Amino acid sequence: ILSLGIGVNVAAFQLLDLVFWKPLEIREPHTLVRLFRGNSVGSFPYLSVPALEANTSIFSALLARSNPRAEVSGLVWGNDPANRPMASFVSSNWFDELGYRPIRGRVFHAGLDDAPNAEPGVIISEAFWKRRLDTDPEIVGKQVRINNRVATVLGIVSREVAVGLYEFR
Repeated sequence: ILSLGIGVNVAAFQLLDLVFWKPLEIREPHTLVRLFRGNSVGSFPYLSVPALEANTSIFSALLARSNPRAEVSGLVWGNDPANRPMASFVSSNWFDELGYRPIRGRVFHAGLDDAPNAEPGVIISEAFWKRRLDTDPEIVGKQVRINNRVATVLGIVSREVAVGLYEFR
């Protein structure tokens, strides 16, 4: 009985560790610094990001991400006003600086996707792709409507990358 109990606990721990407690695979996580305005739920205005980049030399890179519960609550996917997935806007260097890779397509790249003439693009989570888009194998490269604007689906990121960052639900 003792062996059975230990075996069940070890198996349960390994499963939970793999699914929930596995740390995100971020390149050099000990070097990350998170900045807040006011309290932990406050955020910097978007225009402060270029000002910080131009006036500080202590950071090797500055990443920006919107809070999915605050700024993007009105996002509409497609033509149905009731289709409102959760999303975050991220800076074009977000994926490269953190070392994230897509499972299909590509991710945003600084200098390419933040250029003034860049086409609007979207990166979707694997969960959103499976649950809401029926694992459409041709989704990468397709144009979709977001808030009545056309954007191209550039890539799909794994659940590990999407959790807590910008996962569409």
